[in-house]
Amino acid sequence: MAARAAESPMRELAALLARNLPAAVMLSAVGVVFPPGILLSAATVALVTLSGGQTRGLIVLAGATGVGGALGAVLGMDPGHAALLLLAGCTPAWILSDLLRRSGSLPVTVLVACGLAIVGVLVFYAIVPVPAEWWHTWFAETWDKIAAASDAVVDTATRNDWLGLLRYEILTGGAASNGMFFALGAVFAGRSLQALLVNPGGFREEFHNLRLGRTAAMVSIVVLALGLFAGSELLANVSAVVWSLWVLKGIALAHGVVAAASLPSGWLVMMYVGLVIFSGPAMALVSVVGLADEFADFRGRLARRQSASPTDE
Repeated sequence: MAARAAESPMRELAALLARNLPAAVMLSAVGVVFPPGILLSAATVALVTLSGGQTRGLIVLAGATGVGGALGAVLGMDPGHAALLLLAGCTPAWILSDLLRRSGSLPVTVLVACGLAIVGVLVFYAIVPVPAEWWHTWFAETWDKIAAASDAVVDTATRNDWLGLLRYEILTGGAASNGMFFALGAVFAGRSLQALLVNPGGFREEFHNLRLGRTAAMVSIVVLALGLFAGSELLANVSAVVWSLWVLKGIALAHGVVAAASLPSGWLVMMYVGLVIFSGPAMALVSVVGLADEFADFRGRLARRQSASPTDE
């Protein structure tokens, strides 16, 4: 009952944004005020695109960029920077949501998002001569600017120790992976809101049953092996993106198994806590399980076992 009560205002909001472009533009522009709100901006663009098509989504994207720039100027920001922030944050979600609307395939959309992230890595390596040095310089300058703005006093040794913890050689792949997760998160949010309007529970079923295919799995295994053993920094960054793809698949698998087995949601909470606290090992485990599922079909096995079990009269 509580879930249904919560769905009602969300459904009303989704309906408003899907049919009222000015409202969608204004909501999308708020990401300038609160930077994490860019996710809300991108999700709004995704919802409008999924519901009304490419052109309506583009209108919201363009309108939000203009309004966001003006709002940024009012707040004392560089209007060009504010507009660019919205444009960069929402454009991938617009592209992917239009692809999802046309193809009707969540797996295709996820794989294309991974492909775009890999292209981003390749372009960055083509433009920047030494990416690791670029990242080191960027983080050092950002640290110094934050320290100067906050009047914080940090000795040089401590500063260098903290900066030395970062693995600059794979930060390009990490940034591309974060961009992929961000864009897909916005598309998933938009898809979930769209489902409230036309197919309640539809996105939940799509996500729980996400399968990327054995071909994608085999190609990924080759890329991951090359990234580990080829000794190429570029391949290591590409494999970081591929690794993140299977982390996402593993998360979807976990949601699907918990729902199919009627397990307490605490299992999912434990998974997410583990991903935060034990980031590297936990992500490796989740990605391996997600990759293995393409061959073992854990959810299918569970479903068959449940259907074969005698039911209580």
